[in-house]
Amino acid sequence: MTHFIVKPGWGIFMSITRHEYKGMKPNWSQFLGWAILLGGLRGLDFYSTSLWFHQPGGYFDETNPLVSWFGIGRDWQALWSINIALVILILAAYWFYCFMYQPKVAPSEMCRSPLSLAKWQYYGRSVSTWQLFFNPPRHFRPAFAHMGFVAVRGLAIGSLLAGIHNLGQFYGWEVYSSFRETVGRPNWVIYFLVVLSIGISYRQALQRDLEWVKKT
Repeated sequence: MTHFIVKPGWGIFMSITRHEYKGMKPNWSQFLGWAILLGGLRGLDFYSTSLWFHQPGGYFDETNPLVSWFGIGRDWQALWSINIALVILILAAYWFYCFMYQPKVAPSEMCRSPLSLAKWQYYGRSVSTWQLFFNPPRHFRPAFAHMGFVAVRGLAIGSLLAGIHNLGQFYGWEVYSSFRETVGRPNWVIYFLVVLSIGISYRQALQRDLEWVKKT
């Protein structure tokens, strides 16, 4: 059975999450490293975006899906506010992963692969693989932790690629112009690489869980 302890003095966030897994070691270097990297790359993305955004009709060329797909944040303050809220949510989830999350011990038949363990973590039983991606999990804590692990990496990579894309277009980098002529639609290349990084990160998170459970 998994045991929990509560540490006093953690404030509002502890009142929300309520418990900490016993024996979990804080990982400040991992959290701060990704938090600083994400902050720097978001700054790069915002700076490069501002070069286009403040020109007349500049938001029409904005590649951020919040703007180009959903029409959210067509003024600069709104775009800032939405993205800051998103970064805070992702860092909160990643903080939870680094300091409070520990996989549940699972039966041996649920430890045959990372996906089978994920089914146990999310639902407490074996389910169809498609349910991992389309059904809300019964157990929120593992899903929230995995979201933090995956999203901080996916958003960092997306911010880097978006920054390069914006700067390359604005300053007319020759190498980037050649790249655009070759691929035709660089936005779709960026989306593909971000989705690929999310898939790889999710696989890595599940593999780490599996390795930890097998050692316990």
